[in-house]
Amino acid sequence: MILEAVRIIHTWLQDGTNGVNAKLPGVPLDGSDSVPADIVTFLEETSSAQVARGRVPEVASQLPCLAVLQSGEVVVPAVIGTTYQDADITVTIWYVARDKDSDTARRDAMYTIRAIRRSLTELFKPANDASRVRGSVQMFPTGEITIPPLFTVQDDVPISGAVEVRVKVRDTSP
Repeated sequence: MILEAVRIIHTWLQDGTNGVNAKLPGVPLDGSDSVPADIVTFLEETSSAQVARGRVPEVASQLPCLAVLQSGEVVVPAVIGTTYQDADITVTIWYVARDKDSDTARRDAMYTIRAIRRSLTELFKPANDASRVRGSVQMFPTGEITIPPLFTVQDDVPISGAVEVRVKVRDTSP
């Protein structure tokens, strides 16, 4: 169930119509701000050794990047006698970029996070129900999206931000 939720979101964020890069140009900009660079690299924890180890690329040619992974506890109610299993899962989308100007990097992170949120809003519309199914697993929105504070470290190392989305998944073939 966890694997499918991560992969559904990872695939969706790359979509040419509703993914992050498609949503970036439509994010309202303040004043003379410019649209952030497109996401170059999309990763997820079941196909990237770096993300599986809690790491992200630091090579400039792979940035900015998004990494999708499960975070927090998975809550699986004890239900007996059903033909399916539900769980509540938090999926986190990391945004990582590098810029010599921390203020520019933070601004771009904020706009990109807004594009991620817009993309997820599209994913959870009824018209996109089929995009939230992978194998025997269906994913449903809970309406909970959290955006933790941005994190910046010194000396031109990456800036990171995150979007945490809480979803309910149903495995019809547990």
